Amino acid sequence: MCNAYRYFLKPAHQEQLVLLAALLLRLLVGLWPYSGAGHPPKYGDYEAQRHWMEVAIHLPPSEWYSESEFMNSSYWPLDYPPLSGYQSFIHGKWLQAFEPEAVALLHSHGYETASSKLLMRLTVLVSDLLIFFPASLACVRILYGQEPSSSRVFALAATLLNPAALIIDHGHFQYNCISLGLTTAAAAAIIGQAHVVGSVLFCLALSHKQMALYYAPAFFAHLLGKCLQKPTAAGKVGGVLKLGATVVLTFAVAWYPWTSNSPQAVVQVIRRIFPLRRGLYEDYVANFWCATSVAIKWKQLINDAAMAPLCAGITLAAAMPSMAHQIWAPSPKGLLLAMANSGFAFFMFSYQVHEKSVLLPLLPVTLLAGYLPSACLWFVPVSMVSMYPLLARDGLSLPYAALLLLWCGSVWPLASEVGCELRGSLGLGSFSVGEADRKLGGGSMQQQQQQTKGVGKRGFERGRAQGLSGQSQTIGMVGSMCGLVGLHLAQATLQPPSHLPWLYDRAFITASFAGLAAIACCLQVAQWLVCRPSSKQSATERAVRDKMQ
Repeated sequence: MCNAYRYFLKPAHQEQLVLLAALLLRLLVGLWPYSGAGHPPKYGDYEAQRHWMEVAIHLPPSEWYSESEFMNSSYWPLDYPPLSGYQSFIHGKWLQAFEPEAVALLHSHGYETASSKLLMRLTVLVSDLLIFFPASLACVRILYGQEPSSSRVFALAATLLNPAALIIDHGHFQYNCISLGLTTAAAAAIIGQAHVVGSVLFCLALSHKQMALYYAPAFFAHLLGKCLQKPTAAGKVGGVLKLGATVVLTFAVAWYPWTSNSPQAVVQVIRRIFPLRRGLYEDYVANFWCATSVAIKWKQLINDAAMAPLCAGITLAAAMPSMAHQIWAPSPKGLLLAMANSGFAFFMFSYQVHEKSVLLPLLPVTLLAGYLPSACLWFVPVSMVSMYPLLARDGLSLPYAALLLLWCGSVWPLASEVGCELRGSLGLGSFSVGEADRKLGGGSMQQQQQQTKGVGKRGFERGRAQGLSGQSQTIGMVGSMCGLVGLHLAQATLQPPSHLPWLYDRAFITASFAGLAAIACCLQVAQWLVCRPSSKQSATERAVRDKMQ
């Protein structure tokens, strides 16, 4: 397929091919079952979204988070922030226009028809096309504006053809494309120096789905670092105040039906979207708490009231290194790596984590695929396997396997075309003297050789060390893939013992946790080595870095 790209298409057309393939895959996955299909009494996430549409179009916003006969904790209460309620209102009106029975108040619970399924699937598809697609395009074009076309196409393909995000939204049935799209747009705006616009967009992402909080440390640290780079004290303070006012105003407007009411109304919404009663985690999640619960019964050892602040403290501690990096030396790639590392900190250690939360650290890694191809190629399959118990229960085993095979067959070969995969397979590179000459440009050959002499030497020495890191990652990736394939084969051919029916589910999340933990460690190293703080670089190295960005 990679050869077909080169032979039949110009680079400018490759993005269009990726967009068409992404659209086609979404349509095909939508033909399969959704969460809870035909399983009363509560069905699943599909019914939850339909119920929220039902309530949103019949009740005023001030009653969306109140206990009543129409919206209560016994049947899919709205537990996402207000922007999800507004989205449900818009989609509910669409559904009502074509099939009013699908959103009839109190009389549509468990409503399932072929036509309503089509209408619901279209709401996800249109949301994806209007928000996530343009945001991804904008981000990769800003990030790879000076890079070879192959890097940009590979990053776009990795983001839009990401099977994990695709099967959760268009198979399982959710609207992660909206919050992830707003977050991607926020990152693109901030990389493009539109900090106020980026702050507004990220606040909107937080107001759509509270899981966007996983990225908050990264955005906070990066923007604070940018403010601290201003030359005067007044500029530093003014920058912080301006962004702070932007955040407060955005939330005040987005939450207006509640902020204009009373503080108790806002507290009521917050309690609904952060429910401690659900416990440390649900089902099987490939994070630290669930994976280690075989040996340590965390839920029995520590009660929920004590566990929540403990998780918060550990999560913040895990996110601190990447935050410190961005406060010290904010950079475009550093922001995305901080988003990945912060997302991993929350996924691994925070309270009340879902299987689908793995999409959050995964998103920035796909956007960085042109710089860190091996990390992306490793992360995507492991994230898919970590959700396999959930997807199998939804009847999505076949599209799960098909999407993974398509990913390996179409996206993996593109990695060989990425010119920025330098001497370490993690994407940590070195420059030869000649490469530095071309990047710096200008001046006589003798001046350029004098300028880049140090760069070439340092780059070569760093390249040897980083090559070892790349070899370790390659070994880890191959080992993970072989182990996960073997696990699937064992599940398909061997029955678990009758007294251990959960054996394979536990094995999948434990193996996935090991792979995800290794990837998280690699990304922490990548943030500090790919985006080295300027104070640790020579003037010539900084010039090379600036030319590359």
